[in-house]
Amino acid sequence: MHYLRYLTCLALLTPALALAAYFGLIGMLASGPRTGWRALFDLFLYFGAGLVEPLRYGWRILGLLSFFGIVLIAGAIPALRSGAFAALAVAGIAAVAYCLAVGKDDALNVAIFVCPSIAGVALSIFFFIKLRASA
Repeated sequence: MHYLRYLTCLALLTPALALAAYFGLIGMLASGPRTGWRALFDLFLYFGAGLVEPLRYGWRILGLLSFFGIVLIAGAIPALRSGAFAALAVAGIAAVAYCLAVGKDDALNVAIFVCPSIAGVALSIFFFIKLRASA
């Protein structure tokens, strides 16, 4: 039952995380070819080296996939449940704050878009407190 709650909170945080990634990408690309494009190109080169030489640099891709796997299954591991909800709450608060700070010219539309994420943060905090109280 806790895992379903974790996945619900993760799904509710998706709009804020996606909008924060979008704002970050647009800001990086708008900074110009010397800094923004180069940073994106270096990121692709960093992980692309694992495709070219998998025995030497394959750990980079494996680490990235492991990170996403741990994010998806952290709520199912009993020892990580309360920490997983706390991490979701912190990530959600940071993403919502970043979205509202960057989209300050159109804050009402951004607030409407990240409204499910605010509910997800509240649920994550509620379940974190509930799990800490029952432990």
